[in-house]
Amino acid sequence: MSNTILLYRKFIKSGRGEPWFLLLLLSLIWGSSFILIKEGLIAFTPEQATALRVSIAFVFMLPFVFKNFKKLPKEKRKYIIVIGIVGNLLPSLFFSLAETELESSITGMLNGLTPLFALLIAVYIFKYKIEFYQIVGIIIGFAGTIILSLVNTTGSFGGVNIYALLVVTATLCYAISLNLIAVHLSETGAVTVSALALATIGPVSMIYLFSTDFISVFMTNPDALRSFGAMVILGILGTAVGIVLYTRLIQTTSVFFAGIVTYMIPIVAVFWGLIYGEKIFALHFAGLLLILTGVYYVNKSEDKIIK
Repeated sequence: MSNTILLYRKFIKSGRGEPWFLLLLLSLIWGSSFILIKEGLIAFTPEQATALRVSIAFVFMLPFVFKNFKKLPKEKRKYIIVIGIVGNLLPSLFFSLAETELESSITGMLNGLTPLFALLIAVYIFKYKIEFYQIVGIIIGFAGTIILSLVNTTGSFGGVNIYALLVVTATLCYAISLNLIAVHLSETGAVTVSALALATIGPVSMIYLFSTDFISVFMTNPDALRSFGAMVILGILGTAVGIVLYTRLIQTTSVFFAGIVTYMIPIVAVFWGLIYGEKIFALHFAGLLLILTGVYYVNKSEDKIIK
């Protein structure tokens, strides 16, 4: 056992183990977020669940706000504001609204669109040069996501629920935030980026939350404690800790390697969906196979992707 631990530590310290460890950990955390959102919506409205999630994350990261504010150059602050709104607040709201009509597993599957948008933004706006295998991998993974999003409740192809457009918009927001971090904040500490981004939206979220009937619902709804617990877990792990880990992953690898996490998220989301009784069919497995194939191609030239 001791030899295994030593090998593991050596693997992580080598610099090549850390990206894969972060990738798997984030996949588990964010893949579980969709079922937690579903739990939060049992007692609270989508807007309340979003504000509660952001507020909890903000409070959790508050000690780091004061510590790191002066470390951020003034010219970088505008990007922090955008990341706070576009990379955190809006996606959280869109996912909550979407899950009022979509299964949590389907929402998680659609999240795989992020790498495609990240690619388009990086290439056409930031003039990023990518490897051929990265393009192939992202396209294959995107095809798998499309298949998954079109499978209906009978296991055949059907139309996409209009609420799926909210998830698509959320993934576009994530892609914008991802590129901003990679291009403009690569030298800024992950904790600094995360804490200050939450500081831009946390106070407003708290003000909004307590302006609603949140207290009344919390005191009278029998499911409120269950929903509140889910939002606490989601706020701390899925939002606060997740942002730190994801920022670190972007800064130590590349925007596209970090985007692979969105290929892994649907697998975890489907797992939780099965536990909660959501149906899965052969076409779902076909879509997941394409996603995993895309992951393989994106990482085929690992030395060129991981710094």
